[in-house]
Amino acid sequence: MKFFCQCSMNFNQRMYVIVEFLEEATCEMVPEIWLFKENEVQYCYWPLIIATKKIKKLEVPNKENWTRHRVRVFAKTADYETAKKWSKKAAVQSSDESSDDTHKRKKIPVCLSSSDEDTSSVARPQKKSRMTYTTTVEPQLPIPPVVKSFTTQKRNEELQIPDVSIRPTPTRDIQKHDHLLSLLTQKIISMESEMKAMRSSIAALHDLYARALGDGTGQRVEEMSLDVCGTMEEFLSLEGKLKEETFRKAVTHHLSLVGGPNPGENTRRVMRAVASYSVWKEFSLKGKKGKKPLENMTILKVIKKAVMTSNRGIHQAKVEDIVADTLKHAPARCQNQQDQRKVVQQNDEDAEDETLLLFDEE
Repeated sequence: MKFFCQCSMNFNQRMYVIVEFLEEATCEMVPEIWLFKENEVQYCYWPLIIATKKIKKLEVPNKENWTRHRVRVFAKTADYETAKKWSKKAAVQSSDESSDDTHKRKKIPVCLSSSDEDTSSVARPQKKSRMTYTTTVEPQLPIPPVVKSFTTQKRNEELQIPDVSIRPTPTRDIQKHDHLLSLLTQKIISMESEMKAMRSSIAALHDLYARALGDGTGQRVEEMSLDVCGTMEEFLSLEGKLKEETFRKAVTHHLSLVGGPNPGENTRRVMRAVASYSVWKEFSLKGKKGKKPLENMTILKVIKKAVMTSNRGIHQAKVEDIVADTLKHAPARCQNQQDQRKVVQQNDEDAEDETLLLFDEE
């Protein structure tokens, strides 16, 4: 008999009960061990903090510190999830929490079926088919504004840009273009003047350096301007002028000031200062594969002398190898330059077409 009573007590301690708190008109799930009767009135203990965690753990109530509330019992079960489900079914409508409610229980009216009763006369929650649920309206994201196509006038109004009474015309565009060309020309002339002054300074330093090494003549070579040969005729004309000793020394001195981070780059820069790749692609060092030989021309001697002057200690054979390698890749580099010019030209034409189209629209 004692064992049976103990088992019955342990079983009751594991039961969950759905109750209504009469004073607050709220519904909640509580352990059955929190219930007690006093003067035939049903009461329930309620913790001051962390009620949900204490309910799940079936914690024994602290009768001294917990508050007491009048309740009415609706249903009970030994399964926590089932009790939780019944508690949700018993709720029909949620309301905001009261600012004075320290127990943090939701005020939800109870709607249970009076027809379903168990043998212990405890009411069960209403069946799902008889329940009426309230639909929760989820917050909607703001609708982005529709992008509209604006004319120039409307766009100016939106951006608060004052309307210009004089619209651009092809004539004004040409005037702006000429003004831009004039500014660029002045800038180029200014830069060329600065470069000429820098060349003069470099030439003076170069002469001082040559004198310090003991191989200088003490005579300063006059500054000159060498045009890049773009055609074979210009290249052969330069080859003929180099037969004259004074001109050859001036060209050699001019090319020795080109410079470069290393002998290879210095040699390529010197060659580009003499002629373009469209000319160099017609040559090879020994004249192989039907190309013109460069090894016996005066221009090669000038190039080697200029590179060897800029790079002390480099051998003549090394410079010839660099020249031969540059001539080998000259056709590919010439093609790359032509492709780049086409791209730039196409971009300029597209920009001009867009400008004309803008004038037509306005």
